[in-house]
Amino acid sequence: MSTGYAGGRQGTRLERYTKFWQKDLAHEGEADSKNRLDKYTDVVNGYYDGATALTEYGWAQSFHFSRFYKGEGFAASL
Repeated sequence: MSTGYAGGRQGTRLERYTKFWQKDLAHEGEADSKNRLDKYTDVVNGYYDGATALTEYGWAQSFHFSRFYKGEGFAASL
């Protein structure tokens, strides 16, 4: 899921978010917290880029507009 973003943001969506945490939370330190605060905009953008990617994976590009009608299947609603 690598793509370009408005405002010049680039990168893999989930990696943009997960890079702000240690893989083992036992190794989280004050520097990690400070880094997240200093780069708060990047943390938030990474979170929502990742959430959007996962939602689009499940609902396709039209996830905001999907409606089900009585008797309609999932694929038809997209």
